[in-house]
Formats: sequence, structure tokens, C-alpha cells
Amino acid sequence: MPMKLLQKNGGEMMQNDQDAIVPDHDTRIEQAETWTEQPETRTEQAELRTEQAENSEQALRASELSYRRLFETAQDGILILDIDTGCVTDVNPFLLNLLGFPRSEMVGKTVGELSPFKDIWSNKLMLERLQKDGYVRYEDLPLQARDGRRIAVEFVSNVYQAGDKKVIQCNIRDITERKQAEKSSIQLAAIVESSDDAIIGKNLDGIIQSWNAGAEKIFGYSAGEMVGGPITPLIPAERLEEENHILEKIKHGESVRHFETVRQAKNGRRIDVAVTVSPIKDSTGKIVGASKVARDITERKRAEEELRWKTAFLEAQVDSAPDGILVVDGEGKQILQNQRMNELWKFPPHIAGNKNDADKLRFAADQTKHPQQFADKVAYLYSHPDEVSRDEIELIDGTVLDRYSSPVRDKAGKHYGRIWTFRDITERRKLEEQFRQSQKMDAIGQLAGGVAHDFNNILAVIQLQAGLLKTDGNLSPAQLDFAEEIGAAAQRAAALTRQLLLFSRKEILKPCDLDLNQSINDMTKMLRRTLGEDIRMQFKFAMQSLLIHADAGMMDQVLMNLAVNARDAMPKGGRLVIETSAVDFDESVRAQSAQARPGSFVCLSVSDTGCGIPLKILPRIFEPFFTTKDVGKGTGLGLATVFGIVGQHQGWIEVQSEVGHGTTFHIYLPRLAKMFQQKPEQPTLTSMRGGNETILLVEDDAFLRASVRKTLSQLGYRVLEAINSIEALEVWKQNRDGIHLLLTDLVMPGGMTGKDLGERLLKENPKLKVIYASGYSANVANVDFPLEEGVNFLTKPFQAQKLAQTVRQNLDANI
Repeated sequence: MPMKLLQKNGGEMMQNDQDAIVPDHDTRIEQAETWTEQPETRTEQAELRTEQAENSEQALRASELSYRRLFETAQDGILILDIDTGCVTDVNPFLLNLLGFPRSEMVGKTVGELSPFKDIWSNKLMLERLQKDGYVRYEDLPLQARDGRRIAVEFVSNVYQAGDKKVIQCNIRDITERKQAEKSSIQLAAIVESSDDAIIGKNLDGIIQSWNAGAEKIFGYSAGEMVGGPITPLIPAERLEEENHILEKIKHGESVRHFETVRQAKNGRRIDVAVTVSPIKDSTGKIVGASKVARDITERKRAEEELRWKTAFLEAQVDSAPDGILVVDGEGKQILQNQRMNELWKFPPHIAGNKNDADKLRFAADQTKHPQQFADKVAYLYSHPDEVSRDEIELIDGTVLDRYSSPVRDKAGKHYGRIWTFRDITERRKLEEQFRQSQKMDAIGQLAGGVAHDFNNILAVIQLQAGLLKTDGNLSPAQLDFAEEIGAAAQRAAALTRQLLLFSRKEILKPCDLDLNQSINDMTKMLRRTLGEDIRMQFKFAMQSLLIHADAGMMDQVLMNLAVNARDAMPKGGRLVIETSAVDFDESVRAQSAQARPGSFVCLSVSDTGCGIPLKILPRIFEPFFTTKDVGKGTGLGLATVFGIVGQHQGWIEVQSEVGHGTTFHIYLPRLAKMFQQKPEQPTLTSMRGGNETILLVEDDAFLRASVRKTLSQLGYRVLEAINSIEALEVWKQNRDGIHLLLTDLVMPGGMTGKDLGERLLKENPKLKVIYASGYSANVANVDFPLEEGVNFLTKPFQAQKLAQTVRQNLDANI
């Protein structure tokens, strides 16, 4: 209802719908009629005027108070402008808060000087229009607040009489929220209309109220055909009760979400749909209808059915695969898993039947030796869905698995999930490891072959010099013993070289009949020096002779390796017991050991009081290169060497060990009933027969060449020297007729081997005697003509007696 306000002249003003304050028309008429009434007397007229003035003043004050309250509390913005200048004379609090300006920045300025209104009042046309027409209205006017906010307003300006002057009142109403609501409503309508899903509104009686383009596309009915009618044409007869049930839920305020059912199109085609139905409420919260969203899932259902068939087919295939297979979708849910997967990982029933691959992979990680690495890899692949990965993992029980993982995509390339495959490659890894060990052994062989020549040259020098030393008649008995020990040590060093050559298959065993007790007794001095004072050694020999047919150097090597191993197991010292015994086994021994067999054997036992061998690594101690020692302190060849030598002598090894209490190795070798071969007594150099023949000595090692020359010269021979075959040919040219024997190394620098040299000289003088020397034995010297040890061949290192005997026998042959 319009509100009346008093003017200063006693009249009333009315606030119209635009909140402009203008004089009330009836009030002006009543006022005019009052003014035309004439008092009866002047006195009465004066009194009447006074009374009227007082009443008018009171009414004015009341009107101004009422207006001010209205002005201050109005929920619209109000500006009062001077009609002549357009300057702001008053502004209410609502507008100040709306625009964010203080009163002082607005009062006294024209509207055009205020930033929110400058686009409207950029010229005087609007002011002139107000002055002329008294009214301006904008239904949607954009303003900008001081803080930059954009505000949509409805702007109405009126001119009205305020006392004796006209003013402009501008009413500004914020319509921002209304505009946003209108915009949202338009957008929502556009979304509904453009949706591919069917969006249908109906009342509680099932009468359709709205029907979008998606519904028309899916079901084939137009909006004109369906709006205002029942929804039953879409419902197959057998589904009517289902629809009624849904409607009852809606009436009780419940929603039905993602319900899959069947609907019927206009052409009779049955459509699989996923339906969501929600209540529609009016402004009071009363349920007045239902909103239904139906999505056509026919293709999806068909794809799912096809996938189920393919999955069943794949399951039949992968269950027969030798690999463990797990296929998951993009959400980590199991699609496919074969029985081999359960077998490899030993899944318990509750894990094997779980459809969540995370549980399976978590369980699998715990079965590996490095579970965190396994888990980190899985997490990485899930965060990089397009990545392919292949690596190897080892389980706690020693099983090695080849792990492969790759993304699964459909025909269009869309990522669908991930496949994991696990293949047991334990046996393959063992074969590869054996192959690597074989390569290592070949490398050892190559190394041995490379150093054998030079190393045996050095040993030959030592042996020859020791032999020459013993010919000195001025040596004391103690000095002669020293010379004997030097020669014996050189022989044992040569045996070490032979062991390396055995690894490379460039040396063969040289077995002979020997007494094991005597062989061990000969080693005692070297063992004591090698093991040190911290090791207390104790020898327990069998009372009878223990005869075996074996390579003496190899037997020394077995004992030395076992003793050194025992020493390393006792870093703070301890006791080493070496014991020999004779044993006889019957058939029952086969049940005790896979290698044991019936018969008579000698037993070499080596016991220590060291740290012992843990049970878990005991089966591996004879593997080549397997060692528990720190880097640089063990090669892993010691026990492998022992194992190989014992096997070559048709024996076997048994081990007993207890952690913290020591280890005992029992070596069993076939026992001889008697000595079939008598070890010949070694002659001395002085007892050897020499001669005055001329010998051409070809040797690139200067020290060895000098030692051989001294030995031969002491025996009376004339020695001509050459460092290689080329130099030897020059010496031959000058002394061809006087040279009786060629002693040459097989392997020499200069491009011509000892074999080539010998063949060339023999062509010129078929009566020439030739002896070849090499760090390899005659069996593996790799030449295509016969070599016989002690006849036309010397294996380095050789003793002085061996050299003298071979040379003399060769010169005396066929004379």
C-alpha cells in the first residue's frame, strides 16, 4: 500500500511502486479546499493560521522522521540528486554497502563522477532526459563495485517536488542473484535438452510432464506424443509392477539409483536401460512428482555379455598355461586368473578367491626376498598405466620368477586394465649360473695358460739353481738341506700351476703309487709355516701304510686347501687335527651317502675348532666361486678344487659341521693292497753323465736361459744361445756342422715358434737331435707331432737332473 508522507507546506507525499516520493493527488485537492475556506473574523483567521502552522510543522517533522527511517532502512539503494547539477545530496546505507564507497566519496559529486555510473552518465543526455520527462528506468544495468565485483541492478529515477525545490530520487535494486538464477535455469534447461540420456518428468499419477530430446532419441516418441499422457507405453507388460513399486518409493520420499531394467521403444524394440528416479518437491517441500533419468545400456550389456564369453574362453586357455596369469581392470578388480598363479604364489583360499588384485599382490610381495621393492614396483606401474615392465624376482624359498606386466587396451586403444604374468625360471637360472661358472672356469684356464709359461720359467730357474747349488762341494749339511727345501718348494709351486692348468684342461693327472702318510709327513714343514703359530697342529697317522694311486702334487693341494680353509675359520687361533685311517665299507654304506660305495678306502680327516658352517649354506660350499669370506680374502676355488681332485681320483667327501664348534672334512680314496710302482731314487747332478757335444739353446727368458746354460756347461757341454728363432737361425748358419742338439722353447716371440724352428733345421740336418720345452704338458702342448716326456720333451719347470738325463739320453739314441 502506498505510504503517505507530509510535505513542508502541509501537503502529503506518496511513495509509488518505484519508491519515488511524490505528492498525493487527493491530498493536494484537500489542501486547496482548506485554503479556500474563509474564517469569519480576522482574529479567527489569525488563530486558524497559527493552529494550521503548528499542525503543519508537526506533520512535517513526523513526515521527515518517517521518511528518514524509510530511507535508512530500505533494502534497495537510494540516491538523492540535485536536479540542476546532478550532484549527489544524499545516499542511503544500503547503497554504500552495496558499492563499497564511503559516504564522503559520493555526496557532492555528480553521478557521472562516480565510477559505478560513469558509463551511464558520460554525458548530460540522461540528466536532460530526467529534467524533461521526470522518469528514467533501466531493467538490467551492470555496475562495478569499488572492489571490482560486477553487480546487476534495476535502476529507476524519478523527479519530485521536495518543498520549494525539485529533486531526483534514484532507486537501485540488486538483481544479481535473480539474474544468476535465471541464467542457471536456462543452462539447466539446455543441459537437459542436450543430454543423450532420457530425462522425463511425471506427476504422482504417472502422467508425463516433460520429455527431452534424449528421451525422443532413445524411445522414438516425440514430446507431443508423450507429454500429458501416461508413461505405460514405455513399460513392457511384465515390468508394470516394477514401475508401480518405484512410484510408491517416490511417494515416500525415496530415490531409486542406477536400477537396470528393460524398456520398450516406439518400434517395439526392447532396450536395456539404467534408471535413476528421484522425487520432485514444490517450494513447500511437498512431493509433487518424479524425475526419471534413463540411460541406454544396450550396447554395454551386449559388450559385457561378449566379454563374459571371451573371459570364459580365455580362462579355459590360460588355465592350461605354464605361467601364472592375473588380469585386472582399471579399478584393480580381477578379471581373469589361472590356477598356475595360485600354485606359484601358494595363495591361501581366502586370497585365491578374492577379486581384488591388491590383496593378491600384497600377499605376493611378502613371499619375496625384497617385499618393499616388489610393492614399490606395483605402485609405480599403477601410477604409470601405459608402461610395460619386465624384471626378475626371487621368492623366500629360492624360486626365481620372471615378472611381466603390461597395459590392456581395447581395439580403439582405450586403456582397460593391466595383465601380470609370472614364469618360473629357477631351473633356467641354475643352468645359466652353471654356464657362467663354466665361463669363469674357462677364464681361469685362459689366465692359467697365459701365466703358465712365465711362471714355470721362474720355477725352472729356481729348480735348476737349487740343483746347481747342491753340486757345490763347499756347502754344509744344513745348507744342503736348505737347497733341498728350495727345490721341494719349487716342486710344490709347480704343482699349484698344474692345478690351475687342470682347471683349464691343459694339464692331466700324473698318478703314481704313494703312501698317504708319507705324503702328508712331507708337507708338515710347509703347513706349519703357512698356517702360523696361532694354529696348534696335531697329526694322527694310521699305524699301517695307506697306499693310494694318486697325483702326489694334487694330494698336497687337497691337504693345503683344507688346512688354509681351517685356518681362516679360526681367526683367533685354534686346533687343527689331521688324521689318516683305513676303512672298509659294505653295501650298507650306500644308504649313508650318495657317493659312497663298498670297498677298501683310506680316509684323510681334517678337523678344526673354528666357527663352523651354517646349515643353509652347507650344500653350496663346493660350488666354484662360492665364498663367505670378505671381498679380496677368498676366491671360492679352494673347496671346489678339493672336490674336483677327489672326484678325479674316484673318491668322495663328507662334511660334518656345527656352528661355533668347528668342521671336519673326511676324504675317502680307493686303497691299494700293495705298492705296484716303486718310486725311483732321484740321482744327483754330480752323478749324471755329461758330454762335450754342442747344444743350441733357444729360450726368450734370460734367467732360465742362463740357468740351463750353467747346468749344461757344468756337465761339459758347449752351449750356443739365442733368444728367439730368428736369432737361432743366424747362430745355425755360422755353426751348422758343429751343432748336435737343439733345445728350444715351443712358444717364443718373433713370429716363428720352436716347432717351426725345429722342422726347418731338421730339413737341413736330419741327424740333428731336438728337445722341446713348454709350460704345458706334452699331452696338451697343442702340436701336431708326437711329444714324449723325457725323450723329446721337457715340461717346465724341470729339475737339473731331469734336464741332464733327457739331454744325454737324446744324444745317445740311435748312435
